[in-house]
Amino acid sequence: MEELKQTLDNLGFETLPTLNEFRKRISGTILGSWSYEMYMNGYGDFIDQPFTLSQLVPCKDGVPMEEPKKEDFHLEVTREQGGENEVTTEFREDYFNEAIEEYQKAVDAVIFEMNEDFEINESHTELYYSPIDFYLNLVNGIQTIESFINNGGKLKLK
Repeated sequence: MEELKQTLDNLGFETLPTLNEFRKRISGTILGSWSYEMYMNGYGDFIDQPFTLSQLVPCKDGVPMEEPKKEDFHLEVTREQGGENEVTTEFREDYFNEAIEEYQKAVDAVIFEMNEDFEINESHTELYYSPIDFYLNLVNGIQTIESFINNGGKLKLK
């Protein structure tokens, strides 16, 4: 992924270009040891992959995740003491660490930066309250990264 990001930077692209834009910019350019065909095939394969929400935000099974918070891992424990039940709260560090590890894996799987400044066509009448809402609505029905780009979507590699 880092090599693709470097190639796009070297070609002057801030966001992922369409395949035609990439082809025009790379034509006649020598970038390292790769041939023109290798770059075209590599980029074509990359943007032809399925476009998923987990490429934009950390997700578990396609559902956006929030970063785990310690306060969510305190459990009430009831113990009998002297014939009476005593309720205490204990922090479950093992559960918390497991959740943090799962979240970090989801963060590492994110390949695109979220853009907070979206340009929405004037003809677009729906209102979006967050970048995730915007992308969820835009992604609906779009199958590949290429179709997202070809429909005006702007993506930047992380």
